[in-house]
Amino acid sequence: MSTTLPATAQDSPATNGRSGIGVAADALLIDLATGRHTPGDVLDDSAVARELGVSLGEVRRSIDVLCRIGVLLRAPFGRDAVVGLPAYSVTTLLRRLGGAMELALARGPQVEDLPEPRPGATLADRFGLESPLDIARLVELADPLFGLFDDDEAARLDREVVGPLSVLASIDALRVHDSRPALPDDLRARIVDEIEAAVHYGEWRSIPGLMADFGIAFAPDQP
Repeated sequence: MSTTLPATAQDSPATNGRSGIGVAADALLIDLATGRHTPGDVLDDSAVARELGVSLGEVRRSIDVLCRIGVLLRAPFGRDAVVGLPAYSVTTLLRRLGGAMELALARGPQVEDLPEPRPGATLADRFGLESPLDIARLVELADPLFGLFDDDEAARLDREVVGPLSVLASIDALRVHDSRPALPDDLRARIVDEIEAAVHYGEWRSIPGLMADFGIAFAPDQP
């Protein structure tokens, strides 16, 4: 198993208002996106800790988080974590993003009263991974909505939803895992247009359905 972070990774703490889950979790996400880990791989937490120069406790906490958000899989009461399917993880993360957007909009904010987007790059940006335009637009739409939550909740959503989504749905990850979205760019863009309109007009009840539609459109096209 190779878990080699880019040179900037270990120097990328929570800066410019954005944060990753942690050195170990960020490394595992990047390794999955770039093909160093593939679905079905069993992670050796001790080896990860040695290679990254972090404590075993930090690695295990990071693995727990990645299991909770659906990136890694673990049998009930089991210890070994197994790499899941990136496409399934992306679908789950999109659903969680939509849920957070719905909850924020349900509070009834006026568009003109929304906080300004926070500065700083996503986790994918920090590691030089390119996001598809539609994913980048969804992150941009969600960002000011997250400002309606308290700081701790906004930071958690950034760490556990936006960051992993930006990495696993990156163009690089799609290419590595030979995952082509079911619908072409223009049709997916239309769904994002509808989501943007729902955000603008505060139609929070329509967000989950639209995000589910987008998740289906972005899911891999199966032969």
